[in-house]
Amino acid sequence: MAKIRTTFIVIVSLVLITFIVNYFFPGERLGGGYTYDDNTRAIYGNKLQQIDIPHEVVAHAHNRRYIVAKQYLHLGMLDTTWFNVAGRSFDGDDKYYYWVVDKKCDTVYGPMDSIQFVLFCSKNKNIPSL
Repeated sequence: MAKIRTTFIVIVSLVLITFIVNYFFPGERLGGGYTYDDNTRAIYGNKLQQIDIPHEVVAHAHNRRYIVAKQYLHLGMLDTTWFNVAGRSFDGDDKYYYWVVDKKCDTVYGPMDSIQFVLFCSKNKNIPSL
């Protein structure tokens, strides 16, 4: 009886720990210290929660070396602070932008339009597909 009770306590404890971690740390670990945050839909880098790919990421993929993200930018987002913080320039059209993070070099490439993204992928090997 004591063995069953101990097993039950261990299982309940593991479930509670998993719930607490998922609740307070939402997101997906992408390797190399990068995280996709479900709440903000942004990809954060490994330097003190720096936003490397701003909000509205609609798709992402990763492998050992690269993270690839597709982001939707709409006109209302251009005046928000986080685009200024990210230090990126956008042309102002409603469209998708593409980003590539090289985890090995800790470098972010983007924003790119679809043509720039295809050219970038053709010059670099092992970039995951979205």
